[in-house]
Amino acid sequence: VVKGADGKWSVNRDNPANRRVTANTPMTIDGPAAGHPRMRTSADPAGMTVLGTINNCAGGMTPWGTYLMAEENFHGYFWSDTLDAEGRPDVSAQPEADSMIRYGVPGRWYA
Repeated sequence: VVKGADGKWSVNRDNPANRRVTANTPMTIDGPAAGHPRMRTSADPAGMTVLGTINNCAGGMTPWGTYLMAEENFHGYFWSDTLDAEGRPDVSAQPEADSMIRYGVPGRWYA
C-alpha cells in the first residue's frame, strides 16, 4: 500500500511485500517471542515459525508508517474437556492458569 502525492492510498502490486497471507502462510517469529517456550510446538520445536492468520479482522497504519494487523477471537480455537461443576472449562491445574483465565482460554467454540 502506498500513499500518492494526492494523499490517497492505493495498492502497489509490484512491491515484493504485497502478498496474500492465509492460514497456511509460514511466518518467522521475531522479537522477544522468538524461541520462547510458549511458541514451541511439535511442528516447530524451536519456536521460530508459525502458520498464517485466520481471524485477522482489524489493523491499520501506525503514526510511524508501519502496518499492524490483529488476530482476534484466537481463544476460541483452544479446547479442553476438563470442566468445573458448572460445566465451564477448568484450567486451575494448568501452569499458565492465570494467563489462560485472563485471555478466556479455552474458548471452546471452534472445532
